[in-house]
Amino acid sequence: QDDLDQPIALLREAIELDPKNATAYEALGVFLSKQNKLDEAISLMKRLVEINPEEIMAHSNLSVYYMQQGRIEDAEQEKGEATALQFEKAIAENMAKKTTENKVKQDLAEREQKISMFKQVLEIDPVDQVANFGLGSVYHDLKRYEEALPPLQTVVKEYKDYSAAYVLLGKTMEKLSRQDEAIQTYREGIAVASKKGDLMPLKEMQQKLNQLLHSNP
Repeated sequence: QDDLDQPIALLREAIELDPKNATAYEALGVFLSKQNKLDEAISLMKRLVEINPEEIMAHSNLSVYYMQQGRIEDAEQEKGEATALQFEKAIAENMAKKTTENKVKQDLAEREQKISMFKQVLEIDPVDQVANFGLGSVYHDLKRYEEALPPLQTVVKEYKDYSAAYVLLGKTMEKLSRQDEAIQTYREGIAVASKKGDLMPLKEMQQKLNQLLHSNP
């Protein structure tokens, strides 16, 4: 028990510095219980519950400490509280997961709708700048890199001063492990961006090019 005095002192200091440090409360409670200072450990956990009534471990620890004191009814009550909180947490996490899944599905549906819209425009005008770049961007975001190439290549071919297209085309080439073509694309894009004064795409392409040249000397 004597070897617990130092960590206990450190944990008390941690709580003084941060009165809401749940981890310090829980660890200190465990150490105090090992020294058979159950009343103090219980008082500590009650204080933690006051700070955060939804702190599951505080209720679980209270249940253990009450049981060690033979206070069966109190122990069962705290155990029930901890179980209820765990159940509520599980429900909340499940709902959050479903919300995320629904958001992903909605986002995917919106992207597919954009693809359809861009394709309809391209049926009328195969070299439309906005539709080709938009289609390439959506395919790239969906990691459908092979499909992203043709529309992006069309933009670079038909609109040679469109800096953003070089950036995205270079990234797509990289994803397809076509490093030499990516390097060439970035070099051409850097020349275009420098001439136009497009600083953001210029900086990004310079960084990408340097990384590729460094990894492929």
